[in-house]
Amino acid sequence: MNDFLSVQEIEELTGAKQVSKQKEILTKNRIYFVERTDGKIKVCWHHVHNPMVDKQSGTDSLINWEAA
Repeated sequence: MNDFLSVQEIEELTGAKQVSKQKEILTKNRIYFVERTDGKIKVCWHHVHNPMVDKQSGTDSLINWEAA
């Protein structure tokens, strides 16, 4: 299995063919992607399965993350 989604898989994931719309949807869903110099995007399967989450949420706002 390839580590990166194919163009077709990105289209299937986002439901969009336009790169600008794909970036918008990925950003909204907090899925990390890289924009290449040619304007295309690359998405790693790891980031699909593990979207970015805020380091602090309302339930752990009392944790001092800098002390860890």
